[in-house]
Amino acid sequence: MARNRQMPPFDAWGTGILVASYDLEPGQRFPWHEHPAHQLSLASGGVLSMGVGDHVWVLPRSRGLWIPAHVRHSVDALAGVTMTSLWFDPASCPIRWAQPTILAVDALLAALARRL
Repeated sequence: MARNRQMPPFDAWGTGILVASYDLEPGQRFPWHEHPAHQLSLASGGVLSMGVGDHVWVLPRSRGLWIPAHVRHSVDALAGVTMTSLWFDPASCPIRWAQPTILAVDALLAALARRL
């Protein structure tokens, strides 16, 4: 089982963005949890399943999921997958989406996430 790591406080980030990648084996998961930050999760290899309430999204490399701060969610690796998550400080993030939102992940967004 993948461990849910504690996020550092926003004032320790300096940039207002934190990026991390996790290599997950098939069947590994992050159980229900929430963050004080907005989260954008991408499957940079493989396929993820992310649950929010009664909804489940399947995310291939071509899709990402925006999860607003304080929204409970879970993550499951449907196959071997590298999950990349970008967390944004709500105080400095201009995006105000109040609901989980699917995003198209084109080559530019994928390259930006890898670079960060």
